Amino acid sequence: MPPLLQAVSEGQTGCTEELLAAKADPNLARQLLPGLPPMHPIFAAVHADAPECLRLLLAARARVVAIDTPGYAGDRTGIGDNAVFVAAGHASLRCLRLLLRHGASPHVPRVSDGATPLLTATSQDAVDCVRVLLLAKAHADRTTLKGTAGGLTAVHVAAQYDAVDSLRLLLQAKASPSTPSTPTASSFGTSSSSMAAATPVFKAVEKGHAKSLRVLLEAGGDVHMPCGEVTPFAKAVLHGRADCLRLLLDFKAAASPGHHHQQQTRVGGQSPVLAAVLGGFPRCLEVLLLAKADVAAPTATATATATAAAAAAAVSAVGNNSGVAPLFAAVSTAATECLELLLRFKADPHVPSTTTGQVPLADASCNHAKHPHVTATQMMELLLRFKANPNESPSMVPPLYHAALDGNVDGVRLLIAARATVDARLPSNRATPLAGAALHGHAACVAALVQAKADVHARDDKGVASVYRAVVADDATGGAACVAILLEAGADGDDGLYAMGHTPTFLAAKEGKVDALRLLIRQSQRQAEQQQQEEEEEEDGSSPLYLPRVHILDSESKAPPLLAAVVRNHYECTELLLGARADVNAKLVQNGSRPVHAAAAHANARMLRLLLAQPGADPEAVAVDGITALHVVACLLY
Repeated sequence: MPPLLQAVSEGQTGCTEELLAAKADPNLARQLLPGLPPMHPIFAAVHADAPECLRLLLAARARVVAIDTPGYAGDRTGIGDNAVFVAAGHASLRCLRLLLRHGASPHVPRVSDGATPLLTATSQDAVDCVRVLLLAKAHADRTTLKGTAGGLTAVHVAAQYDAVDSLRLLLQAKASPSTPSTPTASSFGTSSSSMAAATPVFKAVEKGHAKSLRVLLEAGGDVHMPCGEVTPFAKAVLHGRADCLRLLLDFKAAASPGHHHQQQTRVGGQSPVLAAVLGGFPRCLEVLLLAKADVAAPTATATATATAAAAAAAVSAVGNNSGVAPLFAAVSTAATECLELLLRFKADPHVPSTTTGQVPLADASCNHAKHPHVTATQMMELLLRFKANPNESPSMVPPLYHAALDGNVDGVRLLIAARATVDARLPSNRATPLAGAALHGHAACVAALVQAKADVHARDDKGVASVYRAVVADDATGGAACVAILLEAGADGDDGLYAMGHTPTFLAAKEGKVDALRLLIRQSQRQAEQQQQEEEEEEDGSSPLYLPRVHILDSESKAPPLLAAVVRNHYECTELLLGARADVNAKLVQNGSRPVHAAAAHANARMLRLLLAQPGADPEAVAVDGITALHVVACLLY
């Protein structure tokens, strides 16, 4: 590196002065890195922010052409920077003044994208540099020529970067607050906004820069001009820019379809209120409602104007939103704050969805993994506080059934307290909320419903009672606990024959539900003892021996519970049934098979020992075809 170039690059003023006094060439450029243009001393001084070195070079008659010509002897980066551009971009005020004083042009753009010195100074909010450039008659409304920033003016950049002080200077210099950008082919694909003409007002809204927006609007910026088909108003709603939205409304943007600028009130085919709800923007919603926007306006159909990606994302939150009222959308998206605002502004809590027929309360009580129970309960509480009917459901699915099915015990209690019908039935199968809670093992919900006097004997259209559903439920989720609660409330352990004919006892034995089976047997034993006692009190003093009803045959398979447990290798269930005096020799009606046959067929020696150890067990019991358990074992061996 030449000594002069090195001294300037390091900002060594004294050394620079000595070298120039010794007749060092102030225009001698040198390539510092392969592939890059040569570095000119003037450019090195600007990059080093060394104004004294720059002053010495200019006094030594360094060529001004090296300052103004992009890519000539001063292009350090290879993208066409010039010295004035770099000084403005680095906010090197003293360097910038020196360059302009010695005839450098304030207009020369960078080669790569056409960005002007004024534009880059504005992007840094370098207010003093902006002022100097404007005093040098830099074009305030000049647009960039190409690249990703193609078609933007300095006012656009000020709005985009929230350079408020620079923006005021530009507007004082008569720059337009409403000039649309002029996108170029090379800027396409960089963003949705760059593919259409955007005003500075739109840019400020897009970035959420309320201070810059106010300055633009006070200077007469166009509040209505869209970018493509998206107005600043729509952009504010879609992006949740509440402060910007308030400003736009203050400057006469439309908030409701009844206003003159109706096209501004449709966001992706939705009303502004609906778009704010779907976006989850309660502050925007409050601004709209205070501006008298329609709380019930649903999706627009013929007046859709916005095609922004954010609108499409909002629509996907609740399907296609055809005819969806904002209040229903708030429930569907669990936007609790939005829901409360809508109710406070008199939205009707009874309006159903036009697609499903479901009312907001029923949707709030129906979790379906959309929102946690706490949020669901909060929404239900809000709706009930504003007089929603706890029994209303045009879709015929009671809100209480939804809450019970999802295990939302707080929601169940809330609806019961609001006088929901505890035995409200589904139209499809006549199931009650108690049955829904029992089926999924929601013991707390079962207890709450039982406490509210729900009918523990109620059956659905197939004859299934809640206790049967509780046996079906997974013990890990509370199935056995539900069985205990129902039996304690008076449910019959052998009640609720399913269409296939299974009793709860048979089902528990078949599925290996040990805890549920123990509870059912215990209840059956108590019933047998009570019946025995009642018979003994008769005058004749004699009565038959009543046994627990563990011998009742399955109505379809004609198999006793014991045989079902042995066939499935449920050892603990087998022990329980034998302890309850189940008949060890009970046989299958169709072929006369006994439990010993089943144990032998499964080669279950442990089960076979248990059965044969019982009093009266017949090791030579013969099935209809004359086969004994020994024959079965012999077949397995040979």
